[in-house]
Amino acid sequence: MADTSHAPKGRTLRVAIAAALAVIPVLLLAGYVLIQAFAREDAMRDALNQSFRTRTQTQKVLSLLQDAETGQRGYMITGDDAFLGPYIVASKEIPDALSELEALVDPAQAERMRALRRVSTAKLTELALTVSMRRAGQIEQGMARVRSGVGRKIMDEARGAIAAIEGHEVALLQHRLDQAKHARRGTELLTSGLFAFLVLLVLGAGVSILRTLREREAIALRLQETAARHQAVFDSAVDTIITLNPSGSIETINRAGERTFGRKAAELERRDLGVVIELPAKGEGAFLKRIGLTGESLRDGVVIEGVGRRPDGSAFPVDVAFGSMRLSRGLHVVAVVRDISERKRIEQLKDEFISTVSHELRTPLTSIAGSLGLLKGGAAGVLEERADRLITIAHKNCERLVRLINDILDIQKIESGKMRFAETELDLVKVVHQAVEGLRGYTSKLGIEVTVAEPEKPLVIRGDVDRLTQVASNLIANAARFSPAGKPVEVSFVVDGDTVRASVRDHGPGVPEAFRSRIFSKFAQADGSSTREDGGTGLGLAISKEITDRHGGKLWFESEIDQGAVFHIDLPILKPSAPRPAEGVSTFLVCESDLQAGALLQALLEAEGVRTELVTDLATAETVLSERSYAGLFLDLNLPDGHGLDLLKRLRLQGPNRSLPVVVVSLEAPSPDALKGAAVEIIDWIGKPLDSARIRAAIGTVMQRPRPEGPMILHVDDDPDVLHLVGEALGDAGEIIRAQSVIEARAILAVRRPDLVILDLGLPDGSGLELLPLLKGPDGDAIPVIVFSAQELEDGLFASVDEVLTKSRTTLDHLASLARKLSAERDAGAV
Repeated sequence: MADTSHAPKGRTLRVAIAAALAVIPVLLLAGYVLIQAFAREDAMRDALNQSFRTRTQTQKVLSLLQDAETGQRGYMITGDDAFLGPYIVASKEIPDALSELEALVDPAQAERMRALRRVSTAKLTELALTVSMRRAGQIEQGMARVRSGVGRKIMDEARGAIAAIEGHEVALLQHRLDQAKHARRGTELLTSGLFAFLVLLVLGAGVSILRTLREREAIALRLQETAARHQAVFDSAVDTIITLNPSGSIETINRAGERTFGRKAAELERRDLGVVIELPAKGEGAFLKRIGLTGESLRDGVVIEGVGRRPDGSAFPVDVAFGSMRLSRGLHVVAVVRDISERKRIEQLKDEFISTVSHELRTPLTSIAGSLGLLKGGAAGVLEERADRLITIAHKNCERLVRLINDILDIQKIESGKMRFAETELDLVKVVHQAVEGLRGYTSKLGIEVTVAEPEKPLVIRGDVDRLTQVASNLIANAARFSPAGKPVEVSFVVDGDTVRASVRDHGPGVPEAFRSRIFSKFAQADGSSTREDGGTGLGLAISKEITDRHGGKLWFESEIDQGAVFHIDLPILKPSAPRPAEGVSTFLVCESDLQAGALLQALLEAEGVRTELVTDLATAETVLSERSYAGLFLDLNLPDGHGLDLLKRLRLQGPNRSLPVVVVSLEAPSPDALKGAAVEIIDWIGKPLDSARIRAAIGTVMQRPRPEGPMILHVDDDPDVLHLVGEALGDAGEIIRAQSVIEARAILAVRRPDLVILDLGLPDGSGLELLPLLKGPDGDAIPVIVFSAQELEDGLFASVDEVLTKSRTTLDHLASLARKLSAERDAGAV
């Protein structure tokens, strides 16, 4: 049994210490009260002095006013300037005296001071007027002015203003005296109370300490009970619960974890989490950085899928939910681990079921729908009216079932990320017309006409024509379904900057308010029954939104009750590109401000068997040079929007034409100083009129120009910073050509064949994998490809490339080393 004999002594000591500590603030407070009392006495003394000085100053002002008046009257009576002495002195001193008084009085007397200053000014003005009259010999007028009583009235006002100021000062002083008296009485009471409180404090401290001890005992008991409950929950939980320190080491693991991983808790204590769970690496460094977690994401909770490991080497999929736990030692992590083997098995069964539905249901349904369509079309002869009606019902519902199955399969593919998009350049207007034609029979049956507002020029976008046709068909079919017969469905287009908007308007009842928030959800319908015989599946808008999102666009709507609805599709528009030259034919860009001179130069060039494109200004030239590659540039220097040499100096930034050979065609004489900073080769400088022989010689020089030393490396990435950093890492490894999109890369590959390609998968206008079929040398041999991307490459595509590097896991030095190695191997193979 523990010895408790020292407990009372220890408790008494604590009480004594607490009482002594409590006395200190009481004494400090008493001292503070006394200091405040002394300070109030000093303040009162200052207030008395202030009041005395203020009243003295008011009397001074009054005295000066009286002196001025006395001097004025003496002068008015005698005309002797000697009498003006008091007047002159007072006139000079009154403004200063008023300022001194204004600085002394209470701020609340500002209005009274303004009145006194105004009256004083008026008095001095009145005195000055009468004095000036006397000096001017206007004695009678001056005396009449004095006898009028104006001066006396002003002087009375001055005395009243001064009396008001003094009265306020007296009242203020009395108020301060009352306050001081009241404060002194309060100080006496407080001091007495403090000393009385000291006695009570000692008694109260003892009672408080006893109560505190009892409360602490009760809290300790509750903590024990809470800890026992938490431990019971921890041990009986079905899911594995692991607590980790910030470095990722296991501190505790529950019994479910022991069963799940086949290890005892003691074996795993202080071991890294990676011993039992393999998580996808998203960085380097500390544990939380390696798995890509931050304090904010931990606070909100995050789930990561990983792989569990057992001692026998078996692996199983797990979901790991991470959360934060702040302890006295800092931020710790709680990981809840769930074996998802069964869920994965169910997902596999679902995929197999979808595959079965795709084949075993779609195929016979297609045959059934086709057969019913043939019967309805008269392939087996004219049907009786009753039979025709039954066939029509069967055919309609069969088609509806096919649409439902297709929609279910599409939404499943989208959610699993397995839907593929074959993106090409296409005209959005043609896509809409294709959808309208496909729905013509359906809309005619409903009595709906679909009108398309034709834009002035093609609206070229990049996308999957079939999927975008599906979106347009869904929106037009929905609009027709809810529009009253005889009312049109209107499709219009608007271009806003880099975005084209296609809008489908109906004249139906509009979208109900309660339905708007879930209109793009799966199986969402405004009500349980359709307003048409042919109802929708509730998946069309959900699929359309997903497809639009995958194209980098936005699907949204506007609606008013009984005014119809308008669904908008916003998609990024592409700038129209010039026709690409035939394979093997070189294309030269002619930049000439004079159309006739440009046409003549084109004729001379095309006579030599090359293709040409003509632009007439600097801006257009920069645009096409940034989008496509050319064999050479014939350049006029005097352009309407700038000087041609400015274009030459910026060519180093134009990826596909960084080493473009240039022939200057200009009236301007050659200037070596003007070419400083140009990053291109000037083949010739030809004056006007044109010399056809020199033109032919320049073409020959361009066509026979040797390729730059070292291999040509094409780097395709949409991030300009990555392009720059990789270029810096490669150094002088060879000629580096950069492209930031699939379109730009295709333009480069149309005229040049690199020795090595560094390829990013996620590009703004498609996947970098679209370029793989083009990456072949002149002899048909494959060009080495390094996939350098943040995205994962599908297993089946690894054989199509030479190396796959993940951006976050690969250093630039390693990338540069690998690029040099593959380039050297290709050159060695070519030799």
